[in-house]
Amino acid sequence: MTAPKTHIWFRTDASVRIGTGHVMRCLTLANTLADHGCNCHFICSNAPGNLVAQIRWQGFDCHLIPVADDYAVRESRDPSTWLPLSEREDADATLSLIGSRPADMIIVDHYAISRTWEELVRSKVATLMVIDDLADRTHACDVLLDQNAGRVAADYDQLLPAGAERLIGSDFAMLRPEFLAWREPSRAYRRTPSYKHVLVSMGGVDQDNVTGSVLEVLHNNPIDPAMDIRVILGPKAPWYREVMAQAASLSSPCTVLQGITTIAEEMSKADVMIGAAGSTSWERCCLGLPSIVMPVADNQIETAQHLDRLGVAMTCAVPSQDGHGLSLSSALALLSDPETRDAMSARALSLVDGKGAERVARHLLDILDRHQSFATAIPDPQLGARS
Repeated sequence: MTAPKTHIWFRTDASVRIGTGHVMRCLTLANTLADHGCNCHFICSNAPGNLVAQIRWQGFDCHLIPVADDYAVRESRDPSTWLPLSEREDADATLSLIGSRPADMIIVDHYAISRTWEELVRSKVATLMVIDDLADRTHACDVLLDQNAGRVAADYDQLLPAGAERLIGSDFAMLRPEFLAWREPSRAYRRTPSYKHVLVSMGGVDQDNVTGSVLEVLHNNPIDPAMDIRVILGPKAPWYREVMAQAASLSSPCTVLQGITTIAEEMSKADVMIGAAGSTSWERCCLGLPSIVMPVADNQIETAQHLDRLGVAMTCAVPSQDGHGLSLSSALALLSDPETRDAMSARALSLVDGKGAERVARHLLDILDRHQSFATAIPDPQLGARS
C-alpha cells in the first residue's frame, strides 16, 4: 500500500465534440491508483458536455478551467483545436489550480496538449505521464501510455525525450473492474450459439447521431424480425429523444438505455455489438464480444482497420457517410455464421485480458518509488497469464 500523501493530478477533458473516452479511462486509472492509497485530483475545462459531476460522484476533486461562451461553437473535428485556451495559458491555469498543493505526478490525456504545455508543467512536478493514441506530436514526459493494439514503441522514437518509459499495446488497455468480472460469464454465454441480441453503442456523446443511421439499417434490413436490439446512450447524448422515437418505430423490439452503469453486463449478454472504434473496442475484446466497428472520428480509423486485420471486428463505414468496405447489412449477414462469431470471439479474448489498469498502476507506482516520492513499495499484483 502506498503512502496516503501521494498526490496524482489528471488533466483531461470531456465535451460534446471531444466525447467522454479520455475522462472515463482516466477515472479507471484514478480508481485503481486510489485502491493503492493515492490521492487523485482532476483538472478539466468547464466545456459543454463535461463530466465534472461524474468525476465528483466517484469521489475525486475536480477543479475547473473556465471556457469562453462560444467554445462549443468553435469546436472542430481537428483534435489540436480542442483546448479552449492556448497550451501556454492552459499550463498556467493548471499550475494555478494546483497552487501549493502537493503534486507527485501529473497525468495528461488530451489530444491538444503537447511538448509546449508539458515543458511548462514538468518543471513543477516530480513526474509527468502522457496518455496518447495518435503518435502525432512531440512530448516532454517521463512516461507515455498508448494502449492501442498495433501500436509499437518505435512509433514514438522521434517524439519522446531520451529515457522516457513507454507502455505500449493492448496489455495496458485500462478497463473498469466490471469487465474483468463479466469476462467468464460472457465467454460462457457464447458457448451456446445465438444470434438474437444486438447491442448498439456509438460512444458517450454521438454528436452526429450515428446511432440513428444504424437503427435505420436495422429497420430496413432485419436479419430476424424478432431480433432484440438494445441501444446504449451516454448520459448527455444530444439525440436521446430522436433515438427514442426511432426505436419505437422499428420492426424489431428495441430498448434504449441511457447513462447506465451496467454496460459490461449488457455486453456479456449480446451476440454482436455495433460500436465506435474508440476505447470501447477494448471492452468488447475483453468480453469476447463479436463486433462491427465504425470509425466515427478520423483518429479512430487506424484502430478500426487494425481490429479488422486482427480478425476481432468487422469494419464498416458509417451508413450515412461515404466510405469503403463492408456495408452494415453485409457485416450483419456475415456474422450470422456461428463459426465466424466464435473465431472472432476467441481472437478478441486473446487480445485484452481486463488487467491493464492494474499493470499501468503498478508501473506508475514503481516510477514514483524510483523518484523517491514515497518510501513504501507496492506489492506486485498477481496478474498471471491470460485465461
